[in-house]
Amino acid sequence: MQIKLHKNAKTTMAVRKQIKDSMESINYLAKKFNLSWNTVEKWKNSESIEDKTSRPHNLNITLTPEQEDRICFVRKQFKKSIDDIF
Repeated sequence: MQIKLHKNAKTTMAVRKQIKDSMESINYLAKKFNLSWNTVEKWKNSESIEDKTSRPHNLNITLTPEQEDRICFVRKQFKKSIDDIF
């Protein structure tokens, strides 16, 4: 897996692992790695050092049954794609 860090990223997998495995205090680690207290606490208490996905887990798109029927009718009748209908 290739990791892409943005240009201002302050933590790498190696730094996160050191924070996670360390027995030092959060204040000490924050000063050592020049990170905020909140960032160190986040990685110290996290279950994994992997980045989490930023993809939404549920989509807020709902159609009424009438709208679904209309869309199906237009697609079949005029052989249009969903993008064309939208």
